Amino acid sequence: LRRSRPNSMNKYGTVLEEMDLTAVISDFQRQVLLPLSRLLFPGVGDELDSSHAFVVRYGCGADLDLAPHRDDAEVTFNVALSARSTGCELVFCGRMQDGDVHQHRLSHSFPGAGWAVLHLG
Repeated sequence: LRRSRPNSMNKYGTVLEEMDLTAVISDFQRQVLLPLSRLLFPGVGDELDSSHAFVVRYGCGADLDLAPHRDDAEVTFNVALSARSTGCELVFCGRMQDGDVHQHRLSHSFPGAGWAVLHLG
């Protein structure tokens, strides 16, 4: 089974397409994410023509956090999959073109498994 890192920042993750989940991901994108994106982000979320779906394991002996970055996507869907994922926090900062880009602007805490956030990439 081929397994590559999902990105250059995470060491403990798996690309879902490499696990033969392309059809499931495509269906979820078309049936769930696309209608929500069109409603919440008109113009930007009107067309979702590709995906890069992956899971990452955070915790002791795995990735502990993720450095500030910009997602290379129209929209991003983050979901907590583990019941032990309490205390997870998604932090939104400034725009990349602003001088104070890494100044904390807004954060969202995931109370547990099943909680999700859909945001602009």
